[in-house]
Amino acid sequence: MKNFTRWGGRTGRYAEFRGAVSRCYDPISQQHVQFAYAYEYEAWLHARFDPDTASITVKATPVVAEVEGRICKAVATFVVTSRSTGANRLHLACKTEERSRSRVNALKRVGRALDAQIVVTTLAQVRSNVDAFWRMELLRQAGAIHEDEGLELDARIAAALGTHGDTDRGRLVTALGVSPQLVDARLAWMHCHGLLRLDLSQDNYGVLRTQVVLQ
Repeated sequence: MKNFTRWGGRTGRYAEFRGAVSRCYDPISQQHVQFAYAYEYEAWLHARFDPDTASITVKATPVVAEVEGRICKAVATFVVTSRSTGANRLHLACKTEERSRSRVNALKRVGRALDAQIVVTTLAQVRSNVDAFWRMELLRQAGAIHEDEGLELDARIAAALGTHGDTDRGRLVTALGVSPQLVDARLAWMHCHGLLRLDLSQDNYGVLRTQVVLQ
């Protein structure tokens, strides 16, 4: 019998994440991701693979602050914690800033009170780098398929970078002699934990050393 999910029509599809359209699994935080619009998820994935992202929320995130004695509320599409500074960045993905002016202004008010950076990403900006998005999406899928598999490869990957320096996916796959998708899964995990850095500007993406030493 084939292994597949029976959504049970519209009612079944939205039973767990009401109103969500874009759904997937984040193997890095081991949580389900849910957003109302595809472009919100696309913006999220770019932020997830930003080398400075230490952690990221996985759905629309309410934020609250006191402004001039009043409690102000806003909703960020997601919130990122910076790896380099520890500060929070409140992200809003929208079709255009003009059409979402009230949401942008509310988030800016709360952001100023929280001393948090505000990042607004429009649909046009998200869709300007579709190739990189699909490379990241394939890495996420590989991580979800091979979650908690091949952990022993991390030390071998780190050793290869230490011995030979920066390399690329093709050379690593050949050197390790394992499934390319499994290599993708481990590289995605290591990249998102700051243990190495991926250059996703090409399909055969680069694998770059960082100053972090794998224990």
